[in-house]
Amino acid sequence: MCSCESLTRLSLPNTTIDSAAIDPSDGSCRVTATVTHPPTGDRVRVFIGLPTKGWNGRFRGTGGGAFTGGSEGSLRGPVALGFAAGATDTGHEGGSASFALDEKGRLNWQAIVDNAYLGIHDVENFMRIRSPALATSTKGGRSADKPQTHVYKTVGNLPIKADVYRPDDGVVRPVVVWIHGGALINGYREQIPGLLKDPLLAAGCILVSIDYRLAPETKLPGIIEDLEDAFRWIRQQGPRLFNADPDRVAVVGGSAGGYLTLTAGFRARPRPVALVAFWGYGDLVGPWYSTPSPHPAHHRLKPSREEAYQQVAGPPIADARDRKGNGGAFYQFCRQQGLWPKAVSGWDPHTEAEKFFPYMPVKNVTADFPPTLLVHGEEDTDVPCAQSVMMAAALRANNVEHRLMTYPKAEHGLAGAQPAKVEEAYAATVAFLRTHLERQKQ
Repeated sequence: MCSCESLTRLSLPNTTIDSAAIDPSDGSCRVTATVTHPPTGDRVRVFIGLPTKGWNGRFRGTGGGAFTGGSEGSLRGPVALGFAAGATDTGHEGGSASFALDEKGRLNWQAIVDNAYLGIHDVENFMRIRSPALATSTKGGRSADKPQTHVYKTVGNLPIKADVYRPDDGVVRPVVVWIHGGALINGYREQIPGLLKDPLLAAGCILVSIDYRLAPETKLPGIIEDLEDAFRWIRQQGPRLFNADPDRVAVVGGSAGGYLTLTAGFRARPRPVALVAFWGYGDLVGPWYSTPSPHPAHHRLKPSREEAYQQVAGPPIADARDRKGNGGAFYQFCRQQGLWPKAVSGWDPHTEAEKFFPYMPVKNVTADFPPTLLVHGEEDTDVPCAQSVMMAAALRANNVEHRLMTYPKAEHGLAGAQPAKVEEAYAATVAFLRTHLERQKQ
């Protein structure tokens, strides 16, 4: 147990707590820290806002779940809404970390030490804060709905898992599948935005969040095979295991999960009834991914080729937390060199582009592609907004029902967007999914 001010006395690996004090403007506990990222020595500033009353039991990165760079001022909106909020002065989507106060009042920084520059989507499932620095949650801490965890397939000795969230009853319900992001390299199934999960459960849906094998240990065809197998498992085993309606299955995902969501639109059989892609992409070979990135967020670490590949030299994994190396450092190397397409597939996008086409949504839109909602920040430097614009054009050309929602001045994960606009995007997502799930029922 500790007070807000006493957090400065904490001894944390590779971390200096620069300040911790009550903000008189809103009564929250504000913490500023500097994390030194091993082994390169990069220094990253981290800003935290902890409500001292009315905490809603959740953590939220600035930008509505994106931890893609921010400032101390960007915490005010989430804190005012009751969130424990965080931001870094730099970032990239797809991390595998969270930070919080544990039961002894200590900050859990290990993953921030490893991935401080990474963007962290909503990580409320990992928050367990018990300290006077935060008030008791008005919702009793972590959400009461605990998932059922299932192994939907096994490859060799690697189990690949899905978490199922649903009311504790026997009612047959529609399914929404969540697919996490992380450049196909990072991430894990618990990274579900609270702004999505809670409204979907309240609407009577079953939420299924899937893992899949990660690159580069597993190449693109294996990842897509997992995607197809997950949908097959939901439709064949879901009715028995968790009272799923196999005829009403929709999909939503962010970033690489948005790509996989769009891929499910032509690879999953039968097709999902609706898709929502948050800041996703339909193209795998364009210059945005196959040439060196000029964006500073992709140049925070400078590993050599040998150092980068050492990070991903282990066995296949389906959860980034099981990787001994730093997948984020590998991703940075790939973006600096324009090597991501080859790293995740084994194919050269410049000379073997056609090998990618069976896995590219923009090349596989037909008239029977599912209704699709596309959400993107117009200033996204990780996945260009042009990717969603391109998908919208392909959908329009094939007379597919779709909607494109773009947000000015918003970065990857809608970082930088006004909180009300972020709420709008998630509310539109839930409404879109409900409309099409209900339509399928009739």
